[in-house]
Amino acid sequence: MKYLNRLILTVFSSVILLLCSSNGREGSLCSGVLTLDLPVRYLHIQLTRNGHNVTSSVGKLSTAVFGNCSFKSEIIDNFDGSYVLRLRLWSPCPEISISVFSPSGTSLCGSPLIIKKDSGEPLIPEICDCARISMEKWLSVADCPNSFYQMEKDMEQWDFIDFRKAIQKVENSWGKSENKYSYSLCHYQIVENKIYRRCYGMYTDFRRFVDNMLISLVRKMILPNTEFLFNLGDYPLQKIEDGGVPLVGWCGSENTMDIALPTYELTESVIGGMYTVNLDVHTAKGQKHWPWSTKKSTAVFRGRDSNELRLEISALARARPDLIEGGITQYFFHNESLHSPHVEQKPFSNFFEHKYVLNIDGTVAAYRLPFLLAGDSVILKSPSEYYEYFYSYLKPGIHYIPFSLSNITRLLEDSEQYGFNQVCPAYCSDCMLEYKSCERTLPPKKQFVLDHLQPLNIYCAYVKFLQVSNE
Repeated sequence: MKYLNRLILTVFSSVILLLCSSNGREGSLCSGVLTLDLPVRYLHIQLTRNGHNVTSSVGKLSTAVFGNCSFKSEIIDNFDGSYVLRLRLWSPCPEISISVFSPSGTSLCGSPLIIKKDSGEPLIPEICDCARISMEKWLSVADCPNSFYQMEKDMEQWDFIDFRKAIQKVENSWGKSENKYSYSLCHYQIVENKIYRRCYGMYTDFRRFVDNMLISLVRKMILPNTEFLFNLGDYPLQKIEDGGVPLVGWCGSENTMDIALPTYELTESVIGGMYTVNLDVHTAKGQKHWPWSTKKSTAVFRGRDSNELRLEISALARARPDLIEGGITQYFFHNESLHSPHVEQKPFSNFFEHKYVLNIDGTVAAYRLPFLLAGDSVILKSPSEYYEYFYSYLKPGIHYIPFSLSNITRLLEDSEQYGFNQVCPAYCSDCMLEYKSCERTLPPKKQFVLDHLQPLNIYCAYVKFLQVSNE
């Protein structure tokens, strides 16, 4: 029987990877962000047995979390042999001790973990205005990726940005008084780690999402003096042309020049996790689990009438309830009497009682996709000209199944023959999937969420943008 010594985690190892085994049979693979000051600290725990990943829940894990401070902790069962331990501080903390145990009492993740900073400074809560390190140092400590492909591709469209000309163009177009009901933009400046902004348009309430992220950043690091223009609306605005304005937003498209950053739904889920927000990539599955064998063999869809394909799918759901459950939840743009009757909304986690979930554009990209990827149903995604910042890493047939109105009926009718499943899909032709053993590897969709959609990824994306925009 092998036991690991107590581990001291320092700020210079903010992203930890620990392979821990307490005996020859039970073990764990643990990774996460505990020492880096984020709104919610988290530790992913993958249980192993005889060197293989456990792929079903073993029940509730026991935890013991101690610290001379005020905090909230929780552990989330992903129902697939993995768990997430999360911690949100309400006051500064010199150090925190975390121990995790399996139902049989086996110590996991090298417990006890002593979470403290090598500098001797306390772990700080989100509300602390405690910036002491430079942006470059933070990027190094956080071990952020050197690049974000889509962001860099978007920003390569400009060799040099003359902000005086850019502001002038905004004020002569989208920012004109006659357009105040149609467009909403803000000009942000960061000077000596203070945030300034001037907004254009009547409806600029969504500026709070940008404000919240920037405030969170200046609490953690010293940002360089820089400026940028943020489009608060869903639609990308700048068409492709010489001298186009470098607008930042939550969505990009093939036909515009806008720079895509993580959406307001993602940023708010990260900043407000365990506090003001209930839905994030860690909690998307909810507290009830439907194993694949018990899931309904139907696809589910809910959404507004903001896309013609949504109307078509709603009509198909009414005609073929054996294939699709759902429809339009509220009509804003169309006359309901000419279309399928509206349906009741559905709790997000209940989407996963179905084997398949349809992801269909609304006015732009459907911002729910990150949370659907965090679930354990197969995603069928419609084609789109729009993209979020992470779409370039998605692979059809591996992370989702492409569909169109012309083939959705066939896909769902033949789904059992194709063997669509949530277990280790590998791409092959005609959107059919083959399967491999999941004993040693994670399903690609789950791995994608771990690699690209964690809270640290969201912070890294924004900080990297500020670094590149300042070059």
